[in-house]
Amino acid sequence: MESALIPSCNYTQQLYLEAGVRSDRLHVIYYGPDADKFDPARTQPVGLRQQYHLSDNAPLIGMVSYFYPPLPAGQWTPPILHNRANKRHEDLIAAAPLILKEYPEARILFIGSGWGEAGEQHRQRLIAQVTESGLAEHLLFIGFRADVNNLLVDLDVAVQASVSENLGGTIESLLME
Repeated sequence: MESALIPSCNYTQQLYLEAGVRSDRLHVIYYGPDADKFDPARTQPVGLRQQYHLSDNAPLIGMVSYFYPPLPAGQWTPPILHNRANKRHEDLIAAAPLILKEYPEARILFIGSGWGEAGEQHRQRLIAQVTESGLAEHLLFIGFRADVNNLLVDLDVAVQASVSENLGGTIESLLME
């Protein structure tokens, strides 16, 4: 640590203090999206069902996040993430057959691009895995989108599956109801 850690809440700051980080090296900066941009009353849906030729009744389940590559085992990587990707797209893919058994018309959308070359390679591996498993009709990889607030209006369920996450995407999803 060169200069400081920036926890996003008092609880995280307390965890760092308990781990032995000096208080003068901790600077809390609270996370918060633009409440005007993530206001469902002011946000128009993009029409995902129409864009992807889906039934009007198809439940839309979406995960908005970058595809980060698996992390190597090492002293700075939490053991739960050794050789695993943090965002855990894999867990939603593994859950897909159970979801589809209950909701056969459901579509699961992975919204986001790879984080750098290694992240994009990881994304491509997941796309190949989905294709090989025969789930490609139900699991859609729609890539990077700059209109996340508009996409969230269309979703019935927003998934945040990260193993270790600050608040990324959760607050935005909740704001968009």
